[in-house]
Amino acid sequence: MSKKKKIAVFTTPQGHLSIAEAVTQKIEQLAGDEFEVVQFFSNSVLMKEYGMIYKFAPSVFSVPYTLSKMQKVTDVFSSLSHRKFAGDIEAFIEKEKPDLCINTNFVYNSSLEKICKQKALPLLNVLANPGVSHPAEIALKADYNLVINDETRFDLEEKYPEATFYTTGWFVRPRFEADYSPTAMRKKYNISSDTFHVLIASGSEGTSAITKILPSLLRVNEAAVITVACGKSKLLSEQVSILSKFIKKISPDIEVRVLGFTKKIHEHMQAADIVVGKAGPNMLFESIATKTPFFAITHVAGQEDINLEIIQNQKLGFVEESLIGASKLLESIITDPSLLDPFEKSVAAVADDNKKSGQRLLTVVRKLI
Repeated sequence: MSKKKKIAVFTTPQGHLSIAEAVTQKIEQLAGDEFEVVQFFSNSVLMKEYGMIYKFAPSVFSVPYTLSKMQKVTDVFSSLSHRKFAGDIEAFIEKEKPDLCINTNFVYNSSLEKICKQKALPLLNVLANPGVSHPAEIALKADYNLVINDETRFDLEEKYPEATFYTTGWFVRPRFEADYSPTAMRKKYNISSDTFHVLIASGSEGTSAITKILPSLLRVNEAAVITVACGKSKLLSEQVSILSKFIKKISPDIEVRVLGFTKKIHEHMQAADIVVGKAGPNMLFESIATKTPFFAITHVAGQEDINLEIIQNQKLGFVEESLIGASKLLESIITDPSLLDPFEKSVAAVADDNKKSGQRLLTVVRKLI
């Protein structure tokens, strides 16, 4: 019996980890007997600082993000990243001896490009943001940069002719893509079939920006269940708990539920009529994978601008970031759920296409090793 080929996946916290898990699980699900997957993980100070912006002030990120696209800034960052990670990455590769490397965070690009070239290791680089990306995200020496769709690939091929790109779709963890019964899932979480259910999702770290939508519930006269997923943030859970008691007094037909960090967020999406939250790409496409429309009420400025365009252009849901506008729109959706009907076919189409990402990835992997 031939020895399994080994694949090393490189990742960091937040959304990059979700992508790494999706890549790993899809490989194991589709070709578990063929490959062994190992993971390199680093929770650096840089990632923690980004997490603070993500949780408390996503709108202020536009200026530093734009400045970071300057070539001199990119070069300095690349040099610093190589100095920080190269030693640990090389030691990991020496220990694990992988046959192929898959990167999910651009902070490792400079190190992996050099090390993989020296060791004649194939390298795949997953672009962790849809659309035409930040220049630091492109691995010019990778065998392939994996992108969400052909439109993005064509744009990037024109902008970076020295790099190679391949379309896979977005990598979503298989549990979000699994078939399910909406009726059974609502029954599991004690939500009647005729009660509108909103999942307000803050991400694993819990961004406080999602709380701005809650006061709009005071205007709703229809019965509804509002599940607020607060992630790991105890502060956010406390804020929502206080608001829920106030809302219950004014609007007795509205039930606000506080949900802490859970590995079953996919089930809450499956039980929801709409997911409301920050327009991060993983949250967006995980919602779509469960065939649930998405309502973006905030995003990380600069970095996630393209996600708002995707929601609107591909008819995946709503975008409204102003406090008054978002509040009125959520009230309208709860009152008239038929407003979601135009998204059904387009949401299903994107979900079905992304579900093929694992097989597309395996095609490239097998080609390289």
